[in-house]
Amino acid sequence: MKVLQNIQTLFIGITCLASMSIVACHDHPLDSNNNCTEILVNPSFESITGTTPNPGHSGALTGVEGWVKGPGAPQQNSPDIYDSPQEIPKNFMGNRTPLDGNNYAGISQGRHYGNYLNESLMGTLQSQLPEGEERTYRVSAWFSTGSVRRYPSDIEILLYNSQTREELQVVDARVSNSQNWEELSGSVDANKAFDRLIIRGINKGENGHTLSYTYVDKVSVQECTSGCGDQNDDLR
Repeated sequence: MKVLQNIQTLFIGITCLASMSIVACHDHPLDSNNNCTEILVNPSFESITGTTPNPGHSGALTGVEGWVKGPGAPQQNSPDIYDSPQEIPKNFMGNRTPLDGNNYAGISQGRHYGNYLNESLMGTLQSQLPEGEERTYRVSAWFSTGSVRRYPSDIEILLYNSQTREELQVVDARVSNSQNWEELSGSVDANKAFDRLIIRGINKGENGHTLSYTYVDKVSVQECTSGCGDQNDDLR
C-alpha cells in the first residue's frame, strides 16, 4: 500500500513539473525546434494597411507594417511587395507561389548599363536588442530568383542600428534557384542595440551578370536560448 502511495506521489510530482513547463512556454514562447523566440515585426509581409503601389514603382512598400526601403539605395531603387490576386503567383518578374502566407517582397540587384544598382529591404525588430548583454540570434530568409531576370544574386542579411548606423553582417550567400524557395540563414552572438534588419544585394565583381531579381519571403530574426544552428540551403 505504501509503495502504491509513493508511486502516486511521484506521478503527481511529474505532472506538476510538466504543467510548470507548459506555463513557462506560454510566458516565453519558444520555437518548438530550436528554442528560439521570433522578434521581427511582420516576418512574411502579411500585415498591410491601405493600398500598395504596383510593383516596380517607387514607394512600393508603402503600407507594409514594419518594412521600408533600406538605407543607401537611390530613391528610384525601391523594393516591391506582391499582395494581390493580380500579382500572385504571376507578376512582371515571373511566376512564384508564396512560401508563407499570401504575400512576398522582391528586390533588384546587379549591373545595369555598366553601373551597379541594388535595392534593400529594412525590417523592424519588436524592440531594441539589449546593449552590453550578449545573446545569440538566428537570422534567416527564403529567396528565389525571378524567372524574367534569373541571374544569380549575391545577398547579405544584416542587423542594423537605425540611430548609429552600425551594421553586423549575419548572412553572405548567393541565390541562384529559380524553381524553388531557398533558405539562407546564420547565427550570431551580439551585444549591441540593433533595432532593424536589412536584406540587400552585394556588389561582387566576379559575377559579371546583368541586373537580377530576387523574391523574398518568410524573413526571421530569433533570439535563441539553445540549439541555434544554421539551416542553409533548405529548399521548398
